Amino acid sequence: MSRPERQPASAGTIPRGHVFAVQGRMELLRHDAAVVPTGPALSISPAWRPLTGADPGVRRPRTWGRPGVRHARAGEALWLLDVERRDDAVLSWLLDGVHGVLEEIASTGTPAAGRVLPLVVVPVVGIGAGGFGDDRGAVIRGLLDVADDVVRRHAVDLAFVTPDPAVHGAVQHLRRLRHEWPLDPALLESAAGLAEQARRGELALFFGAGVSIPAGLPSWADLLRACLAAAPDLDTEDFARLHPLDQGELLRRVLGDRFGSVVAELADADRHALGHSLLAALHCREAATTNYDHLYELAAAAHVEPVVMPWRTPRGGEPWLLKLNGDVDHPESIVLARRDFLRQEMLARPAAAVLEAMMLTRHLLIVGASLTDDNVLRLTHEVAEFRAEHGGKDQPFGSVLDVETDGVRRQLWAGELEWLSMPGPDVAHRSRALDVFLDAVAAEATTDSSWVLDDRFESLLEDGDAETARRARALWGALGDREPWVALRAELERHGSGDEPPVPHHR
Repeated sequence: MSRPERQPASAGTIPRGHVFAVQGRMELLRHDAAVVPTGPALSISPAWRPLTGADPGVRRPRTWGRPGVRHARAGEALWLLDVERRDDAVLSWLLDGVHGVLEEIASTGTPAAGRVLPLVVVPVVGIGAGGFGDDRGAVIRGLLDVADDVVRRHAVDLAFVTPDPAVHGAVQHLRRLRHEWPLDPALLESAAGLAEQARRGELALFFGAGVSIPAGLPSWADLLRACLAAAPDLDTEDFARLHPLDQGELLRRVLGDRFGSVVAELADADRHALGHSLLAALHCREAATTNYDHLYELAAAAHVEPVVMPWRTPRGGEPWLLKLNGDVDHPESIVLARRDFLRQEMLARPAAAVLEAMMLTRHLLIVGASLTDDNVLRLTHEVAEFRAEHGGKDQPFGSVLDVETDGVRRQLWAGELEWLSMPGPDVAHRSRALDVFLDAVAAEATTDSSWVLDDRFESLLEDGDAETARRARALWGALGDREPWVALRAELERHGSGDEPPVPHHR
């Protein structure tokens, strides 16, 4: 199938669809529709049970088994696709099936609340039990061609999701070559710069509620209003007139010991947003958040799950996540009321010092945070003053990815924070543009090369590189397991040589 040229979306129209790549598990990513591979006998792997349910036969589509039927809807957000290879089937047969199911989903799907376009999650089908795994490179290239065609003609976002780091690395390699992110040159340049800092280990994360809202979690104001339902004796109009910190204080007094558990129940979910996956793909060893939920950890577990501070202490090179305002697993730690913030200011200096160290030693990527938290603002100003005193004002100490188009705050932090405003007519469109921007950063930052020497991916390499890969595999075979060559042999295995799948290798 030839790949069509991509045309830019016209101003004021619904944005063009985009193809994302995610390392993780489909059932953990919030989506509007999911494609699950199967065979003509509806033989579904147990690995898909979190999406299909314990007994997929109960949801057998009426049309399944009819001549020519290869895909069907099996639930509100679930579509089944027959990918089981027949004896005479060639790759185009698999790709035609994928194209057909995506076309039908795209013509019927509607986005979840808060999303501009529906998000369809798709596995890298055909490379396992589907029977096309001997040439994974060709399958990946064909799937991306199909996806590009679908998003070119339909207002839908697609995300290829795989738990396999080698497959994900190969997908990202091909996407980097195609370079198809619909962003203006200045944003693309910024994305490349952040990716380079991530590859060098110079990038740290700070993220807030804006990252978790697309997963269905409430904003701070909405969380307080939701908590009010647990305190029916409070007058809604009087409550609304209070400052948010005082609203939290009143709720804490009225709810007593139930306060933390009520907040924890409202402030967590079992599926993370696309943004969590894209941030986790940057492999930042140091991260901090004002969020209570565990969604970033859920997404990061596809790579390396971070140690959550301050409840655990990271050792050696373990990645970590500092929870500044508490955690749903520790309801007593949740900071939401005025006295909580005052107490935090007095007692949480060690955590504050960690955040300040991140600002001084790394480039801080700030996502989904409005920079209005008084304690965080105080620390940020302290760092800015410290750097000014010691000649550190030449370079910004962080980058803000802004979906609010906050021009005044941008002026306030000029010279200290690089302010990157996402394009779009409203917050929903700008939030989607943020996902596309993070997708570009993640693709450029991906360093996994565990696919390069695996001959199943060889068709993704240029001719000269393919010959080099063959020589490297031959070298691996010649080395044996003698002591002088153990380290070199292991390094070649991490890049895909050997009889066994390579061990995932991260910075």
